[in-house]
Amino acid sequence: MSIIRMLCALVVLSVPASSVSHAETLDGKQVGQNAPSRVNKTIGKPVNVQELSCLARNIYYEAGNEPDEGKVAVGLVTLNRTGDTRFSNTVCGVVNQRRPITRAHGHAPRAVCQFSWRCVSVRLPVTDNESWQKSQLIAKTLLINPKVYQQLEHKYRNALYFHEVHVRPSWVKHKQMVAKVGDHLFYRDYRSV
Repeated sequence: MSIIRMLCALVVLSVPASSVSHAETLDGKQVGQNAPSRVNKTIGKPVNVQELSCLARNIYYEAGNEPDEGKVAVGLVTLNRTGDTRFSNTVCGVVNQRRPITRAHGHAPRAVCQFSWRCVSVRLPVTDNESWQKSQLIAKTLLINPKVYQQLEHKYRNALYFHEVHVRPSWVKHKQMVAKVGDHLFYRDYRSV
């Protein structure tokens, strides 16, 4: 039985249909760079449908063709950022976060997206697409029962950054690599333990 089928069975058996509501999942902002992931704070609490959608779309567009670990790692980076004061304290806020940068020679400033797919036009995921379904399941599991991914949660507990292997961003020299999964490299700050 595949890991996705086992997770589907686990989520279906352990989560009553009434657990999905419009209540906020993430309640209060943790401060500090070394704050633990906020993933564990969501256990047993209702999941905000909008936050679930933002997380699933981020996983899909950033790691849709990656192995399951890559999808989970992107989800954990997204959730880890909600606990860091440099980022928004909500999943949708993190996913949609942009920062303006000034361009040289009087050109108009432009926005830089934290996640590349947010700066381009993307097609909506097709409902029966297997990668989209996996992304939704992983997002839901991370928000409802992250203990399913306990080993990966520990591995990526301080990861806040990632990029594709063919890209070399300037910030890499100031970060410590955590893992390489598929076509992505994941990082944390050097001061994170």
